[in-house]
Amino acid sequence: SASDNALLTTASTDGRLVIGLGNKNVLEVGIRLDHTWGVPVLPGSALKGLASRTAHLDAGPGWNRPDSASAGETGRYQSYLFGTTENAGAIIFHDAWWDPESKVGPLELDVMTVHHKDYYQSGGLPPSDMDSPTPIAFVTTSGTFLIALECRHGVDPSWLRTALDLIEH
Repeated sequence: SASDNALLTTASTDGRLVIGLGNKNVLEVGIRLDHTWGVPVLPGSALKGLASRTAHLDAGPGWNRPDSASAGETGRYQSYLFGTTENAGAIIFHDAWWDPESKVGPLELDVMTVHHKDYYQSGGLPPSDMDSPTPIAFVTTSGTFLIALECRHGVDPSWLRTALDLIEH
């Protein structure tokens, strides 16, 4: 759904997802959870970074909106939509909340297995086939998330669709 300056939609994961894996935690394998409700949250900054990277990789550094004839200067639309160090971007990417009506999730256990622990920790002996694997458990999420995008004051609302298209892609 959309209002004049906001868009609210849902997006589902294709598989397991983890954001915040390196956050401070006893085991250093944390997941980003809302501190009040304890449910998974995808930070707006992560969604913005995902959309920005998609725009840069798929359309090049001077990408055009679909309805525009030419970007003019390189990166003009990238800077307008996502902002620069001097100016805020046209779209506000809010944190995406896990939808409690999801058919899956919110938390699932996963395991990564480090095969060369001593080499990675100390840079000592080179890895070999004789190293013992070290399984490390961590939590992931999956399911549906509620995504909210908002235009800054005076921004053409068609930019909402552009931002959502980049996230979906």
